[in-house]
Amino acid sequence: MVSVNLETARETLRTEHKHKNMAFPPRPPLGMPGMGYAYAPIGMMPMNMGMVQTTTVSNHLVMRPIVTTVATTIAQKPLKSQLVPQEITKDDKEEKPPVTTVFVGNISDRAPDAMVRQMLQRCGNVLSWKRVQGASGKLQAFGFCEYEDPEATLRCMRLLNEWTIATKKLVVKVDAKTKTLLDEFRAKKKEAMKKEEEKKRSKQRN
Repeated sequence: MVSVNLETARETLRTEHKHKNMAFPPRPPLGMPGMGYAYAPIGMMPMNMGMVQTTTVSNHLVMRPIVTTVATTIAQKPLKSQLVPQEITKDDKEEKPPVTTVFVGNISDRAPDAMVRQMLQRCGNVLSWKRVQGASGKLQAFGFCEYEDPEATLRCMRLLNEWTIATKKLVVKVDAKTKTLLDEFRAKKKEAMKKEEEKKRSKQRN
């Protein structure tokens, strides 16, 4: 009777242990990590292997994308200069005075040419001085002096005409054409001086 009860108890324990094992899924062997998908499941786009980094966390493969940054340089356009050169034009252009030539005669033989040239230069800016030479190369008693402006010619005629050099008096004069130019120059100068005087008087009244 006792042996029958022991057999019955053993069968009951075996049956209960069998049901307990069937209630839980089998565990993987120790030391073997859980395996992930070797290929992407259906419906998922596989990730580029160059852009994926795999790490093992708690015996599981974790897929992490690698973020790459590309440095870009934006080229700036050079700023154009806003300064534009402007041409300044003169409304009233100054009229250049005509070049005039004066005749210098009755020069003493004892007067060096350098001395005569220096005397002429004291009257104004001399462009050229040509003393006539004879066939033998000897300097003659006259020459021609070219001045830059009529004012110098007028000064030369006023100061050097009848100037005595070694008992001889210089003769300084101009031809008819040059005389006309000098007369016009005098008239313009006189008119300009008159206008300037009127401006001064007008300022004084105001």
